[in-house]
Amino acid sequence: MMHKRHQTTDMDRANQDAIRLMSGELNADEINSLADWEKQSTSYQQQFLETLELFSELPKLAEDADVLAAARQKTNGKKSATPSKHRSMQWLAIAASLLIAATLFVLPYGDDPQAVYQPVKRYVTRIGEQKMVELPDGSQLHLNTGTQLIVDYSEHARRVILDRGEVYFDIASDPLRPFTVDLKNPHLVTALGTEFNIEKSPDNYVLSVTEGVVSLHPSAERIDFNQLHKGPPLSPESMAKSNFTESEHFRVKAGTVVKFDQNQRDFSVHTETDIERLQDWRDGIISFQSEPLHKVILELNRYSAKKILIDGKNIRDLEIYAAIKVNEIHTGLKVIEKILPVKTVHYFDRIVIVEKHKKQTP
Repeated sequence: MMHKRHQTTDMDRANQDAIRLMSGELNADEINSLADWEKQSTSYQQQFLETLELFSELPKLAEDADVLAAARQKTNGKKSATPSKHRSMQWLAIAASLLIAATLFVLPYGDDPQAVYQPVKRYVTRIGEQKMVELPDGSQLHLNTGTQLIVDYSEHARRVILDRGEVYFDIASDPLRPFTVDLKNPHLVTALGTEFNIEKSPDNYVLSVTEGVVSLHPSAERIDFNQLHKGPPLSPESMAKSNFTESEHFRVKAGTVVKFDQNQRDFSVHTETDIERLQDWRDGIISFQSEPLHKVILELNRYSAKKILIDGKNIRDLEIYAAIKVNEIHTGLKVIEKILPVKTVHYFDRIVIVEKHKKQTP
């Protein structure tokens, strides 16, 4: 019974610390105590990271009647008269009120070189925005449009929780602190001294290794990093002979692209000779080589504030060879008009691509 009460206390403290960290309320001594991650209990560590992850849901939580009521009462300085289902909901309500009152949602890492060291931080890029985050060890994280992640960086660990979006990882070698990317599904990616790119959506993720080797392995409470170097290679040839299971791990070499379908729980692997082209977005360019129009528009929508739609089956599969700047999507659409027999029709809330001689009805 005593153990259970102690665990509950740790979880409550983790909730409070995570919320105060995100709202900027922690002082230097409190931040330094958080940095000593290894001294925290397992329940504290788990709850702390889970609460940070839940911050990504705050806009949705703010629309919830119970949470909104508690948040308003907190903002007005009143005690909540609404009984919460559990303590974590109480703290999330307070977090929602902090978000509404102060609009403090993102704490950029490294913007202020004199800032106090903080081991756990969250980063977000808006639609069309790109950002580079540099860690104290020299590792660089290049965030593409619409990305959301949490960085857990401390003396003993280097870990990223990727919620959504696309990141290019240029990781400094540190055998004592392997760099791991948690994809929030059955798989983890651990850098074995490398550069790689991950694009993640709710339905799948695509891993592209540009330099060195990474380990693709199942999520687990404890990972034997020494064994990760010994995993079999994951390649088009090995996929024909083996299936990925919850107990296996693989090494993915440079030049290999791995796609995992979350719904089908299935892998596809291919070798890409021009793999650097897949990361042109770091230079603000997205390039297409004989890509069908519908796939091009799917990619452009990642960077466009307005939704781009295609109206017409006859033009969906028209192929495009072009390079478009991510901050000049409208110019890119004009280029497409010159290349293909199509035109763009602009509305207040959307852009529609139609056949050049077809009349478009609003």
